[in-house]
Amino acid sequence: MKPNAWLAAIVLAVVFVIVASGTFLPRRAARAAVVLAVAIAAALWLAQGLGGILTGSATDPDTGPLLALLALAFWPLASTAET
Repeated sequence: MKPNAWLAAIVLAVVFVIVASGTFLPRRAARAAVVLAVAIAAALWLAQGLGGILTGSATDPDTGPLLALLALAFWPLASTAET
């Protein structure tokens, strides 16, 4: 494996750990983690050519939009008591 590939894998792993642990953080930090997750899903989707949807041979738009929707399901709701 090339050194750049290792670096990319390590950086993505760290970012994914931050996103995954974001739901356990206070509300403001959790929202930032959800926004980061949506941005990563969009970047990966764009990097994959929108799932090949513009090629005419794609069968689905890939998982990017689904990952973004799943991340938004973890958006912390406002409550009357501030945590």
